[in-house]
Amino acid sequence: MAGTVEPDGQAFTISANNLSNVQYIGGSSAGTDTLTIDAYDATIGAWMPPFFVSAVTAGTAVADTTIPVVAVEGSMYGAVGSSAVITSLVTNFLPGQLAYANQVGLDPEVFASLETALVFAFGNENGATTFGNNFGPSNAAMPATAAGDAAFAAAATNAIFGSAQTANTAPALLGYVNFLEGFFTANGIVGVPNATPDQIVIAARAGAWGEGVAIALENNLGALPGQVTNFLEDAAQGTAIYSAPFSSQPTAAPFQGAATASVATAASHVQVTGIAAPVDHAVM
Repeated sequence: MAGTVEPDGQAFTISANNLSNVQYIGGSSAGTDTLTIDAYDATIGAWMPPFFVSAVTAGTAVADTTIPVVAVEGSMYGAVGSSAVITSLVTNFLPGQLAYANQVGLDPEVFASLETALVFAFGNENGATTFGNNFGPSNAAMPATAAGDAAFAAAATNAIFGSAQTANTAPALLGYVNFLEGFFTANGIVGVPNATPDQIVIAARAGAWGEGVAIALENNLGALPGQVTNFLEDAAQGTAIYSAPFSSQPTAAPFQGAATASVATAASHVQVTGIAAPVDHAVM
């Protein structure tokens, strides 16, 4: 019930009509908490398979991690990642990145989106270079020039925000591109020794893409936030199709009945990590 504090490490039951009253508050030190959720579906009279929630914490701040990972790769490459890649980024890569973000006072979700986008700047786990091909200087419409950067900002705005964009959205993304190009020119790109001018442009545009995704997620703009939520709810129900476009995902069935949980967050911020892809969706 609202106002009741549940001890750490203890399961409890919450009825369906009280799910919105459950809130998770992070621990006193930075780290990653893993929480298990079981849900009972009253329509079929059975428990759904348990799923896991990972939250990167720092004091009372809880940073979304799975949501940016799914949103960034799914929007950059036209397909969400594999279960293994999503889990690895959330549990192995992002905790250290977000510990740094919290240490220096950066927005954790924005930083998670930015860093994830940089991971996928030059390719995804399948070796595809879709982002660079579509939005890098090799695209004749987006050369490594000021005009090319502006063309990228306009295209990225359309892809991420759609009709939810405003007159200020594309200029904001262009500002991120310009800043990151200067930063990478002066400081280099981690993991890319002696980066070429074109690589700097691609990395800057990828970082700006991540910033745009974070804005869309945090402000519920465009179709992307709903697509990510639908995928994560599919994952919780075992129906998600990994390494496939958002448009290929089935519409998630509504959750009904009671849930036994050590945490529940707002429905739009469900994070599901560690769910193995069904065998018919496995990536070989």
